[in-house]
Amino acid sequence: MRPVLEPGLRKKGLLESYDEMLGLPAEDEQKIVQLPCYKLIIDENQPFRLYTEEQLQDLAERIKRSGLLNPVIVRPSEESKYEVLSGRNRVKAVMLNGEQEIQAIVRDVDDDTAALIMIDANLGQRDILYPSEKAWAYKMEVEILNRKGQRTDLTLLHGGAKLDAHQMVGERHSESKSSISRYVRLTYLIPELLELVDDKELQFTIGVELSHLDEQSQRLLFKKYIRKDIKPDKMQVSELKTLFKDGNLNEQTISGIMEKEKEVKPPTVIKFNRNNFSEFSDIIDNEDKLETLFIEFLRAYRSRQTQN
Repeated sequence: MRPVLEPGLRKKGLLESYDEMLGLPAEDEQKIVQLPCYKLIIDENQPFRLYTEEQLQDLAERIKRSGLLNPVIVRPSEESKYEVLSGRNRVKAVMLNGEQEIQAIVRDVDDDTAALIMIDANLGQRDILYPSEKAWAYKMEVEILNRKGQRTDLTLLHGGAKLDAHQMVGERHSESKSSISRYVRLTYLIPELLELVDDKELQFTIGVELSHLDEQSQRLLFKKYIRKDIKPDKMQVSELKTLFKDGNLNEQTISGIMEKEKEVKPPTVIKFNRNNFSEFSDIIDNEDKLETLFIEFLRAYRSRQTQN
């Protein structure tokens, strides 16, 4: 699968230059072959989660009904076997259907290019992606581009300006440079906090900010507060970051921030202009009566809204 780039970049030929720099095979070099399923090696140490049993069964049913729409991508491995770069779930689904072979594209590529193929395929084909999946995938790609950049001229267009890895990864996946940086920051979270971000029990932005703390501080926060559903807000996270930056973050200062009573704002005061109620002077002769009638009106209004 080709990376997605902005139209202006595609017109300038950056796509071809990018593929050439990374050693990605051209689309017309792809040849589909039939491979025995027993020869395929599924590496579970990838950023992307394998399907649940229910998802796998659903995929198997769809393949049984419509056939395999996209071949898997593999590369040669030891003992005449093949490592699956893209399509681990499809392989499992085909085997679940009792199939002995699967359509595949074989690419003899190095580790970095293999990782890029895996990242491109998963980011481009999955309907649902967890923040942690994108985070680790983007980090892998940034690291690969930095390694490639040490050996390759990265002054690819843009007025001759050198592209940094975060910007290039963003352009490949239609993300901003800052968005890539935020996702990469998530990889510095302890697994317990990253899982909460995936489950939407911890705000993405809060997770990004907490990633700036060291592991010990994160574990203390999780164990003593976040696990008990006591989560820091933006202001508290800002204070935690400042203390950490100054070398003053410890159990005592963390407790001071997390257990500090938040300022309670006084209730909103509602004022009425008495002149607006002059026509009702026969039924409203004092402020207490005005308040009572207004409350009764609001209750009746709310009741009608509920019924509707």
